[in-house]
Amino acid sequence: MKKLLAFLLALIMILSTLAACGEGDKKTEDPSKAESPEDTERTFESKAVEALVVTAEAFLARKAYVQYDDQSMVASLKNLTSIRRAERAKNSPETATGQFNVYSNCTEFVYDVYYYALGIDIVTWTTKLLENYTNRHAFSYYITGEETEEEQAKVFEDFKSAMKAGDILVCRHKGDTGGNTLLYIGDGKIIYSARSEKGKSPNYNYSTNVENIEPRGTVSTKDVDKLALSSDDSYFWDEGWWGISRPLIEYPDAQPTEEALNRINNLQGIVVEKLSSAPSANTALPGDEITFTFQIKNTTDVDTTLEIIDNVPQDMTYVSGAETVDGTTLKWNANIPAGKVTKIEYVLKINDGVAEGSFITSDSYVGGVSANSRPLFIGKRLTAEQRTALAAEMDKISKPDVFGTDLAEKIYASAGITIELESADAIIGGLFKAYKDSTTHFELNLESPYLKAIAPTMYGGYQVVNTTSLWNKLRTKGPQVNQLMVGDIVIMTENNKTLTYMVYDINRMMNLNTGDVEVMTLQDSKTAILSTLGNDKFVVIRPAMAIQ
Repeated sequence: MKKLLAFLLALIMILSTLAACGEGDKKTEDPSKAESPEDTERTFESKAVEALVVTAEAFLARKAYVQYDDQSMVASLKNLTSIRRAERAKNSPETATGQFNVYSNCTEFVYDVYYYALGIDIVTWTTKLLENYTNRHAFSYYITGEETEEEQAKVFEDFKSAMKAGDILVCRHKGDTGGNTLLYIGDGKIIYSARSEKGKSPNYNYSTNVENIEPRGTVSTKDVDKLALSSDDSYFWDEGWWGISRPLIEYPDAQPTEEALNRINNLQGIVVEKLSSAPSANTALPGDEITFTFQIKNTTDVDTTLEIIDNVPQDMTYVSGAETVDGTTLKWNANIPAGKVTKIEYVLKINDGVAEGSFITSDSYVGGVSANSRPLFIGKRLTAEQRTALAAEMDKISKPDVFGTDLAEKIYASAGITIELESADAIIGGLFKAYKDSTTHFELNLESPYLKAIAPTMYGGYQVVNTTSLWNKLRTKGPQVNQLMVGDIVIMTENNKTLTYMVYDINRMMNLNTGDVEVMTLQDSKTAILSTLGNDKFVVIRPAMAIQ
């Protein structure tokens, strides 16, 4: 049962793409402990290279974790075996906030850097693709394993000599689907995104439907000499392909985006995130007052002043907190002391009449760089008193006489809330239908009466493919733990069995199949997490959203 419950903790972790990434540091990094560039007087080959380096360092300073939205599973509608692991959300360092935990696997981290620095999609989906992009190669060599140590050492020295800042360093193990991808930023330094515990490989095997994920990964830095084969922390193997992919060969005229230039000029060594006071899952109601907080950390030893701009969404009204107000534009000129964290708060109110099921997105800039919180989802939710009552009723359960959704109905009724649910099999069977002619892939059934009760970003599974654009945007590979609410009912299929749970609190849930409440902790669940993401389908039902 721990393995099944641990599935839900995957919400804050990597749902990785086809490529397996290299071993990371044994110690888990704290994202609040930022690193700043060591030398602000560096010179660069071009402004494009500078944008790449500074953007990569912004991810490093943020210590970003990225969970893939996993929106698009089918690369070709005619070929269901051709599956793309993730239609990426393209999270910047500023949108990788503590309320939207994000993590990049090795190739996708490099993808993000190039996208935010230069606005180009280099599509580094797998190390296999990088191996085949010969028009980008600055170095390419196959090690057969028959070379002497001296010959391999010579290859490594040639490899290092060919490096330029902004290069993608790649290795693919001989006969394996995995590989490592890292970004060279010059001065003997690499930046990479990888798992945090040695020996855990974040990859997905389609032939066996097994996904391994690392409970916590991070963006890290290392000296390039640590790549050597003789190193205990080696990121390169003694058999396979070693390459340097240089996308600027293919994009010689690439220029920094406007935001990248603002990042260079204003945000080097500055960590920014925008947070929201909305309840768990960012579910809000018309009339709610939401406090937004810009949290800005200056990791340098120099005070700085930043212009902050927020454009009030059309479905919200300004209440308080701005330094200046010009129509719907709020502004601050904020002093950010060296080595300190500065917090700036303001309050907006959700207007009456905003439609249920809609999203409210923010539009804010710090130093000219976009910094937004997660969208607010407008939908019914249980009150704090109702959530407390549900938890109290779950406390009383010891030897239940009913199970599954019947037990969920009984718990709700004991808390004074009436809900009506079909069996878990009927709910999940009715929500998912076969995709076209496939018996192994599914899409969401938009005619299901439970559609309006699906918690936002809380449905999916490895076999679920595209549906409509709206619901496709909500689809995830696994639910996100920081969006679950007390009383949420989780239904999933695994090994042809349908399993049902109810959320008790942020760390626990009740197994409605047995009536037990088990504690879920990240540390104790690593092994289980690594082996439980092969679920066919899952959905998180929030009954309050369907109560009239």
